[in-house]
Amino acid sequence: MGGGQTFSIDRFARLCRIVGTGMWTAADARRHFAEIELALRPLRETGRPITFLIDMRGAAVQPRETALAMGEGAACLHRETDIVAVVTGSVLHAMQVKAHSKVHCLETFQCMEEAESWMAEQRQTA
Repeated sequence: MGGGQTFSIDRFARLCRIVGTGMWTAADARRHFAEIELALRPLRETGRPITFLIDMRGAAVQPRETALAMGEGAACLHRETDIVAVVTGSVLHAMQVKAHSKVHCLETFQCMEEAESWMAEQRQTA
């Protein structure tokens, strides 16, 4: 479907950066979340929150089935104390992210600098 996902983890900063592009299938989304969950297991064992910076500016608004799978994956991946910033390419995409998310501390942005600033503020108060 012409989409992809990559992620990197900075264990010292407890930061997971995720980049999504194009269109995904529901199966792509499930596989993506399973890979991240496995990679984060050592950090999860400490019981401390993780900050997520998710760059979806290159991703399209997803089909309903994919959006639902992403929401389910995010609900399993993120903990109540995590900080999640999602940078999207459009207001419509931001609305889709929020509509399918059950994450407590999640905010959407159109600008990477604003997302990083918000994350820094949230980390200071956590």
